[in-house]
Amino acid sequence: MCIRDSLSPLAVIDRSSGYSGKSIYFPISKKENLFDELVMANWFKTQFNITTKDLLINCFFLGSWVAGLKIGNSARMIGTTINTGPRLDEIVETIFDLDKYYERIIILSYPPFAMMLVYKLIEAGYDFKGKNFLFLVGGEGYNLEFKQKLQELTKNSSEIFGAFGSTETGIRIGNETVDTHMLKQMAASNKEFCKKMFGKEFPPNIFQYDPTNVHLFTKKYKNGKDALIFTSASKRAVPVIKYNLKDEGGVLTQKEVKKIIKEVFNMDFNFKLPLPIFYVYGRVDD
Repeated sequence: MCIRDSLSPLAVIDRSSGYSGKSIYFPISKKENLFDELVMANWFKTQFNITTKDLLINCFFLGSWVAGLKIGNSARMIGTTINTGPRLDEIVETIFDLDKYYERIIILSYPPFAMMLVYKLIEAGYDFKGKNFLFLVGGEGYNLEFKQKLQELTKNSSEIFGAFGSTETGIRIGNETVDTHMLKQMAASNKEFCKKMFGKEFPPNIFQYDPTNVHLFTKKYKNGKDALIFTSASKRAVPVIKYNLKDEGGVLTQKEVKKIIKEVFNMDFNFKLPLPIFYVYGRVDD
């Protein structure tokens, strides 16, 4: 379905990953494309205070998948950016050559690729001591053990935050924050809290999202798991209406989160951002 049955103002076509068996093509209008990039750039700037003193290395695939080109365009709006794609040797060489000119090295990639890069840098003799790394990842989830291992390998000189998005719904629907990291750690340390909050005894990936951009709710999948359902609230050339990405998870208001924290820990929890959360465990159909 396209607004007014017209594809004439479209700028690009994004292609989904094809994990379901076949890729789907989504035409994106110029205004919509720019909006997605500005939303991502705003996240970079406001949450991480990224400036031209930082070097952003875009390690995502730079083809027809949604991430690479849009993230590169978003990054260059607020910081100094190099679009290497996922080429390990080139990225390692870039870091060795340029790290002394920047206050931070910011790696934009899939989580497993970030770990591969760290091991490659160690193999090449790179010394993380005194360096400042920030890993901004997407495309897959990661657990607390992954985060701890990454920080250990980089001599505690790094931080990692993830974002959730897709070709269909937009490049950044939600993002991890200091608060969602804290909730994840609380869930990992207390099974009662985790079960009450998320319905399982191990923590999911947790994100905050803007309800003016997307509407989220859940629906039971045929195997009984809760599937996240997405409806785009912003204007899109191809509107997403009650769209099932087959991601298992749930949606929580801050009031609900605070109530459960009070019940289990007898403490108050104050969010820094006035945004609801959603959480993701993985695909409902594995």
